[in-house]
Amino acid sequence: RTHTLNRLELAVLWPVVYASVFRSPVGRDTLHDRLAGVRVGKEDLFRALSGAALRDLIVERDGDVWLRQPGLERMEAEFRMRRRATRELLRAHEDILAFLRRRPGLRFAALSGGCAHDAADDGDIDVFAVTEPGRLWRTLLESMVVAKARGWRKVLCLNYIVDATAQSLPGRDFYSAFELVTLKPIVGEHGYEDLLRANLWARAIFPNFVPAGV
Repeated sequence: RTHTLNRLELAVLWPVVYASVFRSPVGRDTLHDRLAGVRVGKEDLFRALSGAALRDLIVERDGDVWLRQPGLERMEAEFRMRRRATRELLRAHEDILAFLRRRPGLRFAALSGGCAHDAADDGDIDVFAVTEPGRLWRTLLESMVVAKARGWRKVLCLNYIVDATAQSLPGRDFYSAFELVTLKPIVGEHGYEDLLRANLWARAIFPNFVPAGV
């Protein structure tokens, strides 16, 4: 039987399909924040998840929401390995995270990329960073020098770094918004709120993701 999806069901399906491109699920506990373009309560979300229309398209297992597709069991096993590898990577390099937390001039830093999605598979710790005004190049240079001296050059990756006066992201699309709302802060929670305020356009894409104070 074919079901016509309503706006809420499509909003649920969108992030699940997007995650499937990376052979990953969306955590049930984070799905509400990632509903695309629809503001609803969690009860409405859970009712949609149990409905016939989505049951044909998604699978819920162990707190994860997957797109129903061939080879799903193999993908689940691979994802469990990547999740375990991510945790081991961060545990093995706690000294890198401690270094970032002590950096003067670093207003905000967060895990991004694979580490933010529990799916690191390349040995990198990707970091999104915002510096205090006028401190970007100094922070970047000092981090590169220390990383080389301590043997972190192939692990620590400041893959996006901006000055606090230029926090508005240039790409105003689903991809940019998704990366923004899935950051995992490690330095300066208040800085995350500032970053979100500088990118209020993302609210239209993920209207349920509204951290306190924003």
